[in-house]
Parts: sequence; C-alpha cells; structure tokens
Amino acid sequence: MIHAVDLLTEYKKNPMGMDEYCPRFSYRVEGDCLRQTRRRIRVWKESGEYVWDTGFLAGDDTAQIPYAGRTLEPLTRYFWNVAVEDEKGEKSESGRFENHFETGFMGRNWKGEWIGAKSPLGQDMLSGPARFFLDFERPSVPVKARLYSSALGLYVPFLNGERACGEDLFLPGWTNYFDRVQYQVYDAAKFLKKGLNRFAVLLGTGWFSGRIVGQWNGGTSAVGRHALFRGELHLSFADGTEKVIATDENFRIIHGDGPIRMSDIYMGETYDARRENDWLSPGVIRQDFLPRKPYIEHPGVKMSWNSGAMVRAVGEIAPVKITKMPSGVYMVDFGQNFAGRERLFLKNTFAGQTVTVRHGEMLNEDGSLYETNLRGALAVTSYTCKNASEAVYEPEFTFYGFRYLEISGWNGELDPGSVRGIVISSALPETGSFSCSDELVNRLYSNIVWGQKSNFLDVPTDCPQRDERLGWTGDTQVFCNMATWNSFAPEFYTKWLTDLNTEMTDFGCYPSFSPNPYGHVTAGDLLKEFHPYMRAGGYAAGWSDAGIICPWILYQKYMDTRLIRNFLPNILRQLDFLAANSDSFIVEAGPYRDWLNMDQPTESKFLGTACFAGTARIAAEMAQIAGREEDAVRMRNLFEAVKEAFRKKFFTPEGKIFIREPGITTGTHREMNLECTQTAALLTLYFDLAPEGAEEKVLDWLVHDITVTKNNHLATGFLGTPLLLKVLTRYGREDVACTLLLQKSCPSWLYPVTQGATTMWERWNSFDHEKGFGDANMNSFNHYAYGAVGDWFFEFLCGITPCPEKSGSTPFKVFRLAPRFCKKFAHAECAFSSMSGKIVSRWKRDEKDPEKVVWSFTVPCNTAAEIVFPGTPENTDGLEKTQEGRYLARAGTYTVTVFGGSRG
Repeated sequence: MIHAVDLLTEYKKNPMGMDEYCPRFSYRVEGDCLRQTRRRIRVWKESGEYVWDTGFLAGDDTAQIPYAGRTLEPLTRYFWNVAVEDEKGEKSESGRFENHFETGFMGRNWKGEWIGAKSPLGQDMLSGPARFFLDFERPSVPVKARLYSSALGLYVPFLNGERACGEDLFLPGWTNYFDRVQYQVYDAAKFLKKGLNRFAVLLGTGWFSGRIVGQWNGGTSAVGRHALFRGELHLSFADGTEKVIATDENFRIIHGDGPIRMSDIYMGETYDARRENDWLSPGVIRQDFLPRKPYIEHPGVKMSWNSGAMVRAVGEIAPVKITKMPSGVYMVDFGQNFAGRERLFLKNTFAGQTVTVRHGEMLNEDGSLYETNLRGALAVTSYTCKNASEAVYEPEFTFYGFRYLEISGWNGELDPGSVRGIVISSALPETGSFSCSDELVNRLYSNIVWGQKSNFLDVPTDCPQRDERLGWTGDTQVFCNMATWNSFAPEFYTKWLTDLNTEMTDFGCYPSFSPNPYGHVTAGDLLKEFHPYMRAGGYAAGWSDAGIICPWILYQKYMDTRLIRNFLPNILRQLDFLAANSDSFIVEAGPYRDWLNMDQPTESKFLGTACFAGTARIAAEMAQIAGREEDAVRMRNLFEAVKEAFRKKFFTPEGKIFIREPGITTGTHREMNLECTQTAALLTLYFDLAPEGAEEKVLDWLVHDITVTKNNHLATGFLGTPLLLKVLTRYGREDVACTLLLQKSCPSWLYPVTQGATTMWERWNSFDHEKGFGDANMNSFNHYAYGAVGDWFFEFLCGITPCPEKSGSTPFKVFRLAPRFCKKFAHAECAFSSMSGKIVSRWKRDEKDPEKVVWSFTVPCNTAAEIVFPGTPENTDGLEKTQEGRYLARAGTYTVTVFGGSRG
C-alpha cells in the first residue's frame, strides 16, 4: 500500500515562526506500488477549522506544492496532512496531528525593544558577553508559551535556568545586518512554573560587533559597536487570557563581567570559574550584581524568520592519542580535522589554576603545534579553575578549526576521558554516500564530507580556523553541486542566497563574499580596490556568478522555482551590466581568476568572457522557467553574441585558441600551446564555446597538456578543477579522467591523502613531508573548494543525474542512470536520498572476466529512471523499451549484467 512520509513545510519538519504567506509542502511516497495517481492536502487550525482542502487531485507531484487556501494568520499553529492513492486504487492518509507549522509575525510590529549593555565609551570587541534578566510572576502555569527572540550579536536565552533554545548554537545566525536579522521561536511552556520566573539572556558580540567584522574594517565594526537583544515571551492561559513579556527598560543588566571574560569567534574564549554565580534562578539578586537598566536602541533592521538550518553539535570525537611533551604540555590528537571546540572534563581542580588550550590543524616537525597559518586569529581557550571535585567546560560563543590541541597549565593527568572534540555545523541531513574499490579515493570522499561539515556553519565559509571564515562566493558556487549530493541543503542555501541578493554592488554585480563584513560595496569602495575589478563594477568571474549558478543547482536538485523567480531580476541586472560595460561583449575576469592554479594562469578576458557566456545561457533557461519569455529570448541572444565575440577574439581561423595580449600587433597569433591553459580549454568545452569542428582540437590540446606536458597532472585552480573530470568524461576520455583522479603525486586530489590529510586542503601543495608547509599567509588545511570533484562520483562513475525538464515540480521524479564502468575500479557504489526517495547505483566487475560487470540499481516509488547502458545488457527483465530505443525503469530494484563498455 502507498504511504506518504517525510512531510515538510518549506523544507522543514514542523517549523515555528514561519513568515511565508504561501508556504510550500512536500512529501514522498513509499510502498509496494509504482506511482501516486491522486493526492489530497488539507490544512486546519488548532480549533479544527479547515483553511484549505484541495480535494483529491490527479497527478504524481509530491513536492513544491504551494499553499492556496485562506490567508494565514500571524502567530498561529496550523496542522496539515496528505492522503494519497496509487495506481491500484489503494489509499492511505497521514496522521492528523503529526505535521504542523506555525506562522510568525507576518509583518506585525514587535513589542520588544532592542536592548543593549553599552557603556558611554562603547563596547570592547574582546569583552565578555552581557547578561540580562527579568523576573516576572504568574498566578498559574500557561497552557501555551512561545519565546520569540533575536540578537544583533550572538545570544543564549534562559528560562528559570534552563537553556530555552535547546541544542541550537550561534543564534540568530549570520545575515546581512544592514538589511535583516533572523529571529527564532521556541516552545517555552515546559520551562515555566507557577509563581516567580526568570527570563535571562547571555549576549555576545559574534559576527555583529566582534573581531571578525572589526578586522576587515580598520579595527571597528562596520555594522554595530555593541550587541543588542530583542525578545518577546507570549503566554496563553487556560482561562483564555494572554500576556506578552517583552524586552524593555524593565530588564536588568548584571553589572560586571561574569565567568566568561572574553569570547570571540577569531580569538577564542577566556573563562574564570571562580566568578561563576547563580544569575539564572528567579529571585536571586546578589550584592555584586549591581543591576542597572539596559540601553534602548532602534537599529531599524528588518526581522526575518529563520529560514536557514540551525547550527548544532553534530558529533563528538574522542582522542586517538594523547602525548605528554618534554615541556610538560599535552598534545591531543583527535585523528580528524574538524570545526568545533573542545569539552574538558577535569577532576580535583584548585582555584587559580589556569588551563590553556591552543588549536591547530597540523604539527611541526618537532611535534609542536603548527599555528602560523592562523594568522591573526588567536584561537585559544583559557580556563581558570575553581576548587571543585569535577569541572566540565565548553566554550560558548566561539569555534575553532583543528585536529590537535596543545593543553598547558594542567598539573594532573590527562587521559582520553578528560577531553572530547565537539563537532559543530549546520545540522543538515546526510543524503549521499559513496564507496569504491580504491581506499585512497574512499578517504578522499571522506575528506570532502568533512570539509563540507567544517565549513557549513550557518554560512558557507572558506575555512574554519584562521582570521577569515567568510562566505566566499567562488568557493561556494564550485562546491554547491557536490554539497547538494552530500546533504539536504535547500534551507541552508536559501538563507545564504537571500543575503547575497541584498548585497549587490551599486553597479549591479554580486559580491565576492556574503555576508559582507565591509558593509555595502559602493562605487567609491571599488575605486580603492583592484583597477580591473573596479572597471568591471565589482564583477569577479566565478565569484559573482554564484548568484546565478547556485539557484540553478538548487532548481536541478530540489525543483525550487521560487528562488529563480525571486532572484531573476538581480541575475538579469548583473548580465545586463556586463553587456553594457563590455568591450564588444568581452569582459575582464576581475581579481581572482583561476585562483591557486599551478603556474598556469588563464588570461583575464578569456576567463571573464567564458563565464559571461555560460551564465547568460543559464539565465536564459531560468527566465524560461519563470515564464518570462522576452527575457529568455534576450538572454539566448546575449549568449550567442558573447559566444561569437569569444570565438572571434580567442580562436584562429584554423580552430586553435590564441590570446591577443596588450602590445601584440593585431593579427599576430601565438601558438595554442603557448597561450592555452587547462582551465581555458575546460571552460571552452564546458560552455560549448568552441567554433564548429574545433572541439576536437581543444580536447586534443587538453589531453596532451595533461598527459604529456604535465605528465598526467592537473594545473588548474578553483574554477578549472571542478570541470576536469566532467569534461574529459563527457568527451569520452574516462581514461585520462581516471588517471588524474588516481594520481598520487603533487598536484593531485590524492596527494594530500597520502600526506595524511583528513579534510580538503586550500592548496595542492599546502604541505610536503620533504619541503614542509606552504605559504602560511594562505594555507588552510580545511578548505572544501577542490572537493567539488566528488560530484563526478555520483554523476559519472555511478551515473545518477536529475532530469528536471521531465520532473514537473517533484525533484528526481525522472532521473537518468548512466554509469561509467572505469577499468581502474573493480567496483563502485553511490546512494542518494532525493526528495522522491533513495536512489542506489552499484556495480562490480567480474574477477575472471573484466568486461563483465554486474550493475544493480534502485528506483524509488513514484519515480522513473532512464537507463543508459555503457555496454550490452544481458538481461533487461522488467525494463521498458522506449521509442528512442532506450530503457526506462519504474519503481523497484534491478540487477543487470553488462558486457563491454568498460573504459578508462
């Protein structure tokens, strides 16, 4: 029988505080059936009053179903369920009270004021967090209570001493504070009691006024000088009365610092346990509190519901080795590089003893901690003990990127039970898995996953350890496709893209990172930056293109057309600006180009124009999806114009790439092998920019450069690397693709693995056992960009690709399975939990007959897979033959023996 499962509203399970007037519903179906034939969705209020009933509608769509009932009311809970019917006429209905959503303020004004703890001289960026509280009396326990809260900074709310935000960390997240800040909603009823209660808040500087924004703005925050908090506690009682307790002048600030003396994202945390006191219990007013009124401020920032994923502790790691060094310090090795912090478990501590914890990703040759690559980030935890038989401590408002800890100042023994590594990340459900016959490649995939987990902390950052940790757009766009194979990430990217689209330059280009610690980029700002960058209006090829490429990937994976409709005006604005300010459709790439390539830089205009053409073509398809036919035609024409200009400028009549540099006489062509780069060839082939008949010449040059000139090595940087294996495989050179993937010497993906890497490195040569460390000014050992190669495992080696043009509104309702049985692998397997169900593709080569491969694949209920065999199938029972001569698989698990077709 068919069943509807995994019911989601706006990608979330039972969201609270949702400010969407037309939320989208999704679910998937499972059971012993082929497909859904009809569905019915009903939505009702807690009173039982229905606000929407679709009735039974014919169709098999199960996702991106927009609400179309009565206008939703603010601060209201709605329940919803779905009934489904399959092709056999069997029906089922989901539970009536299992699935719900609650609306937020929906544009209503807040009663709570923004309160702060600034001094007349301002707030030190490296001070301890502020503490606020309010005691209030209630004659009875409320039957319903909701805490609505936010901060410009970071906050933890407490009710009667309990952490009201549960497992959530780094609230309210990092947004473009010049435009908006998120607020959260929590069920507070379980924390409240009859009589006296205390509402308390711990408020840190975080991304709003901490060192992370000051460092990039001459030492002072471009956003705010001190943190602010806003909150409302809504109480409903059995007799029908309601009460709102809101932040105002009645709250009190506790004078003087608490035990957290300093807490900063870059610098770490300083904690003095001797200063601990009970400030969270109702009625407690100590003499040393000296409470005073808060400052009331009116920042004018827009309040947005928490559309993003929550940051939480997602794992715990025990040490694999603890070494006491000759100096007396302990070196703790967790065996895995990650983002998070430590939790200490200390016994028999005495007052005044200070334990210092330093963090690093690598060790120096003498076994000491390597910290040079942290640059200006102190990244130190300092814990001063009190007299106690046991002490448990974990920092609050900071995180580190590390594998190793250096612990000094502790006179007792340190054993594996004394410390744990707490892994912190945006809590995204894992959707992808991969394994194969090569253990180094399996380790590479693990490194990719850990790199993503380490750099998805509310925003997609470049690195988690040094004094940067910014949402660089270039890194984000090259990895987005891989990230959405690994994890269910639509809410994570939706939140980030929302901010990105509020931060376009005055010229109309997407910025290089978001949120932007500089604040809004103006024309005057750009005059101070790179001259070509200024001329391009802030455009950085590959980086600014994230505003176009990321929504396109989210459409392919999640069929999210709302993002396309919402952001299309900005997408067109950037492309129109480039067209208007180009030199006959030729544009500069900006400052980054093919970042960190291996001494094979791609000329600026070549790279910029190629990206301009590629994004224009994507925009044409997006405009078509959005129903904007005129814009679609305009963008298609733009693509053709840019392509023609590209061919005219960068190709000889014989079909060879050439680059005319300043100072070279017109008509003088340099030979392709002097001017072409691997990235130039890849961009040309990937975006279909070569003149007719020239693709083979470009491919031949690319293969020759890789296999002969570079002796089976890559030379690409951030923009070229993600295209390498895909382009080679698309053009039938799996042999070269596999050789590159399995290369173990530098530069290669497996070289860091052979050097002991447990995450992706920023540089191909970040470390060498013979030469030592790379340039410490930019040498992260946890940088996910080069991990973009992992999408090749899913899309080519195991052959899973979406067919959005055939899927209606439901992701992966139709998909393609077309694996490559690469000879250098004995077996490979991928699994992907799409919004329509789990897809599996696994193949294994026969040990006696290498040309014989057994391929098994699973097609979820209510989906269909187009099957492309790389060789001759022996048994195709259960598969449908299409008019085009292809095969189609309906729901089920299949095993087919394939002969031939093994390449590479």
